[in-house]
Amino acid sequence: MRWMSAAPLAVLVLALGCPADSSFTNIEVVENPNNALSCIVRFTAAESGPGAVEFGAGDDPAFAVRDRLKDVDHELVVIGMRPETTYKLWLVSTPDFSPEARSEPIEYTTGAVPFDDLVLEQTAYVAAEMQPGWTLTNVSVGSNMYPATAVILDQEGVPVWYHRMSDTPGRADVDVRMCGDETICIGGSLASFDPPVELDLAGNPVWTGPAQPDVTNLMTPGEMHHHFTRMDDGGYQILRLQVEDGWAYDEVEELDEAGEVVWSWHGEGDLVGKVVDYP
Repeated sequence: MRWMSAAPLAVLVLALGCPADSSFTNIEVVENPNNALSCIVRFTAAESGPGAVEFGAGDDPAFAVRDRLKDVDHELVVIGMRPETTYKLWLVSTPDFSPEARSEPIEYTTGAVPFDDLVLEQTAYVAAEMQPGWTLTNVSVGSNMYPATAVILDQEGVPVWYHRMSDTPGRADVDVRMCGDETICIGGSLASFDPPVELDLAGNPVWTGPAQPDVTNLMTPGEMHHHFTRMDDGGYQILRLQVEDGWAYDEVEELDEAGEVVWSWHGEGDLVGKVVDYP
């Protein structure tokens, strides 16, 4: 996984207390400037093969992040950790024709969530009645106008990943979804001038779309709302509001990797006169 950031990083080079196993060198644990609940781990293995970081809050690993690169140099984004918690991390290398190499544990302590609206109160927890896994959702607190915020919650409702688009309030119905195994799409009803984005799990944009217009009015022509996703062919699909002669229509647009419209469908041609009055 590629990782880029212009922000200064705090880098812990594990010279003291580093694993005694000579299978690993050049070990670095890097604080992620985009997310206080994750870190980036870099290491060089003695032999070429897939690498992994296993981690847990106790003496045994509970989770793992892995790469598929058959190389000696590895860089992995470790996500899934709770706020202000000390974890143990184990470096793992699995060469094709040699036994698995595993380091001694390395301690890493996560930071605090930078905004209070991700500190949730759990009212009920019945593990036997839950589907295993984490939940990706958007967050809106106390208002239908709120900064676009995505969060991943573990099974006990504790945040283990987050991303806030900006501090400017947008509408609460922001579209947040996985766009593959390692990226997250955030778009739809964003604040004025915020673009839809596809992020890697380190919080770095891998695609940035067109900016939201100034949505100071409820029915702003050209406003992107509700729907945003990456398509199977690599393009992106958005939903725009069009206002004509007092009527509001949705226009579906397909964008290419450059953010240009390559296909669109306007509701006016098929929906004129087909108005349903709801009781």
